Amino acid sequence: DVQAEISFEKNQKWVGEELEIVIDRVEKDFIYGRTAMDSPEVDHSVILPYRENVNTGDFINVHIMQADYFDLYGAWKSC
Repeated sequence: DVQAEISFEKNQKWVGEELEIVIDRVEKDFIYGRTAMDSPEVDHSVILPYRENVNTGDFINVHIMQADYFDLYGAWKSC
């Protein structure tokens, strides 16, 4: 549908960018966060592979590697 296409195009502009996110949820395989401009449970999530010592509420910088209609997929920024 038209709204999904608009969302997809908007998300694509973040690919290759570095964003600061806040961690919303830590699960077994993935960590979910969002940017300051996104509302929890309403807007898209930034999804990262699991990493130890990351907690809900942490602010981190990530590289956006991929995007789809609803979410952004990030990689941990090298230290």
